[in-house]
Amino acid sequence: MNKVVLNALKMTMASMIAVFLAKSFYLNFYLSAGIVTVLTIQNTKRETLRTAETRFFAFLIANWIALISFTLCGINEFGFSLYLFVYLVICFKMKWYSSMAMNSVLMTHYLSFGEMSLSTVWNETLLFCIGVGCGLVANLHLRQDKDTMNQLKCQTDEQITMILKRISMRVLSDVGDVDESCFDVLNDLITSAKIVAKENEDNVLLSRNDDHRYIRMRERQSQILVEMLKIIRKIHTTPVTAECISCFIHRISEEYSDENDCVELLQEFELLNQQLKKAPLPVTRNEFEERARLFGLLRLIEEFLKIKRSFVLYKSESFQ
Repeated sequence: MNKVVLNALKMTMASMIAVFLAKSFYLNFYLSAGIVTVLTIQNTKRETLRTAETRFFAFLIANWIALISFTLCGINEFGFSLYLFVYLVICFKMKWYSSMAMNSVLMTHYLSFGEMSLSTVWNETLLFCIGVGCGLVANLHLRQDKDTMNQLKCQTDEQITMILKRISMRVLSDVGDVDESCFDVLNDLITSAKIVAKENEDNVLLSRNDDHRYIRMRERQSQILVEMLKIIRKIHTTPVTAECISCFIHRISEEYSDENDCVELLQEFELLNQQLKKAPLPVTRNEFEERARLFGLLRLIEEFLKIKRSFVLYKSESFQ
């Protein structure tokens, strides 16, 4: 069934339950409990909880302002106007935008009652609590969308793997270039993953969620890939050291996965680094410049691997 239809059905059912409960308690304006429920339900658990908390404090303040306003001006349009002005100023100041309309509608009930007594305040408090409570319960079923997150992770890793392979090929030849559209695809995947990660984080109240840290790790690596591309575009010959670096980048692409802790790759990198330091010195200025670019590429490769290694260490420490 369509997600929009399911959400509408959930909100309708929660609203009707709130109305039924409010009517069972013989509350006046019991339909308002259903409206409070609809306005309470948000996209995620945490967002719904934050909204409920904010509106609760705003509801308490609204009642105090209404009490003072009605005492000064009477329970009439003038008293309500004074309440509305003061309450809206406070809401704008505190950025309680979502609480302005809902709580003000509840305050209008005092005009219909013709009084603001303990019984009428209790009536409005129960309407508010029932509505908010049903809204909170309605979102208890929300869980992390792990399938979508894992799919985006796999697609992101596949895209980075493909870019690494293209870079390894480009190091050996200035024929052909790495199409920058692959970075657009990668950025789109990372952006989508951020959105899903935020929703997943807001649907987990007690347990940990490391999706954001994972995405930041891949985002930093993608930035390094862009820097690597800038360097290889300036390489127009094939120095002796280029083949070793190309093979190593290709190996990284072959072993690129979420499970790889990069320990062996970093060890091999160090051996490669020592090997290249012992290579014969360049003779011509052009060879020297090309060698310098390759060493710059090596530094970026090392940083690329260390970013992943830091992430793996963080995960292992977190589970201890």
